[in-house]
Amino acid sequence: MAIIFRFFVALFAFWIASIAAAAVLVLGAGAPDLPRPDDWPLVAILIVTTSAFVAAFAFAPGVIVILLAESFAWRSALLYAVAGGAVGLFCGYTLGFVEYAPQFRFDVPFGTNFELMAAAGIAGGLVYWLMAGRTAGNWRSETTTDIAQP
Repeated sequence: MAIIFRFFVALFAFWIASIAAAAVLVLGAGAPDLPRPDDWPLVAILIVTTSAFVAAFAFAPGVIVILLAESFAWRSALLYAVAGGAVGLFCGYTLGFVEYAPQFRFDVPFGTNFELMAAAGIAGGLVYWLMAGRTAGNWRSETTTDIAQP
């Protein structure tokens, strides 16, 4: 029963992590000019719409990372940040959003799509860690048998 509950916790955490990654993508693509207060309803719609695409494209590599983390009970925030960045870059490269030889710029916060996809993946990984990664592997019950010592 605990594994079924854990499945839904991981699914919900992946959904929230996709929203966080989409927020980084939408706000990072518009940087350095942040939206005006009148534009926030449109920005919210863009974030929700982008989160559907993020969830769809990152689902397969994300499930692999989640299954490995759950089976080996990996609970490190650094691991989830690195794995999220790797999933973000993987999705960026496979979809053609990231150049193979990016030219880094230092005059804007996210000068290349390489940095933007990595930042979105890191944000998604850390949000997943906050929601479900800190308790990865807790669904396994530690059953101990009490054997009387003579």
